Amino acid sequence: MLKGDYKKAADIIREGGVVVFSGAGISTESGIPDFRSPTGLWNQENFISLASVDALYEKRSEFIKFYRERLSKIKLAKPNASHEIVAKLEKISLVTHVITQNIDRLHQKAGSKRVIEIHGNLDEAYCRTCKSIFDSKILDEVEMCPNCGGAIGPNVVLFGEAMPESFNDAMEVIKRAKTCIVIGSSLSVYPAAAIPETALKFNAKLIIINKTKTHLDGFADAVFHESSTVALGEIYKNLN
Repeated sequence: MLKGDYKKAADIIREGGVVVFSGAGISTESGIPDFRSPTGLWNQENFISLASVDALYEKRSEFIKFYRERLSKIKLAKPNASHEIVAKLEKISLVTHVITQNIDRLHQKAGSKRVIEIHGNLDEAYCRTCKSIFDSKILDEVEMCPNCGGAIGPNVVLFGEAMPESFNDAMEVIKRAKTCIVIGSSLSVYPAAAIPETALKFNAKLIIINKTKTHLDGFADAVFHESSTVALGEIYKNLN
């Protein structure tokens, strides 16, 4: 990207009122696979079938084994420079909220405080029967809820489940944004992709940082088709 593009993005961010919308691409440099690249989760055998509400009830042992493996990998991951820059922008009151599709909690580990998780998180386990919430460590020990014997699983949105109330919270926040920064999302999964679209409808400026093209590139004020650590690093330099 040209230096002027980074400066333009920095000038927009400097105005404040920024809401960050992050997807799997922001965490790839922390060692967590994305979804749509050749090595992404969509291309891994059985991912969609095992990350589903049907598997939660009908393939209990396979479902629990699958999430135990995901948990062990994600718990080793650490925030990268992108997460840290987003947290710094929040600390100096330029970013108001982070809306994330990710379930890895790396934004919080980097220091972000106002994070809206629209797909849940892997730090918690959740019983779909009695609605109890536990530390995710319980999934290493049991396959059924210790309180009611119901179906326990990670506190994430599975394929086939409705979006949580946090999605409505995110939609309200994005309507008040002056700028939306998309980081690491292909914007191809709905209803999540409706969030930056809503930002545009409410006249927010749009910055997109994603390695591949998105359908909103033509509506954005600045677009960076490169890693988020590179783009955010250069933009942050231009803020100082």
